[in-house]
Amino acid sequence: QEVFLRLTLWRDNIFVLIGERRHPESLYKEGVCLRTSAVKRSHSNASAPEVKTTAYQNAVLASLEPSAEKIFEWVFLDSNGFVTEVRIGNLFIVKEQELLTPPGVGILNGVTRRFVINCARELRIPVKEVPLTRHDIFNAEEAFLTNTSWEILPVRELDGRRIGRRIPGPVVLKLQRTFKQKASEECLKKPKRKARFSAP
Repeated sequence: QEVFLRLTLWRDNIFVLIGERRHPESLYKEGVCLRTSAVKRSHSNASAPEVKTTAYQNAVLASLEPSAEKIFEWVFLDSNGFVTEVRIGNLFIVKEQELLTPPGVGILNGVTRRFVINCARELRIPVKEVPLTRHDIFNAEEAFLTNTSWEILPVRELDGRRIGRRIPGPVVLKLQRTFKQKASEECLKKPKRKARFSAP
């Protein structure tokens, strides 16, 4: 569940929209399905992946691809055929008790991605940022996506091929528990700011 605020200015008017985004619990119990996009991830010299407004151009193009309704996200490959990320999140796999993820270069190195890496290291799970292929994902023991809204979302299959035997897997469950615990601790640490209002 995520609460977000959007501010729009139009002529002399100010519009404030407060929305709430909910994710069905079934996604976390059953995992989600991915498909490899025909759209390639732009080279970092051509389009800066850190700038969300331009990085979403490929995401929009991928969304226009004909696909089955059950596809939750599209995986982008780079010009060399290596996995980079999904439209609005980062990708991790578990292989031989190690956490593997594409290098944080040429992708949007998300805050949640970095937080999950820290959680894994706290759990003494080895983390490696290495180039990954679709074959690596097909043969992974577990796979999951991360972003601020999903947090840690298990993946069930890629391009119709099942990943792992159990959804969610044991490593994903450990990371989910540690993530929520550390996130709660971080929220408690933040000092509350007093609102300041000026008289008209």
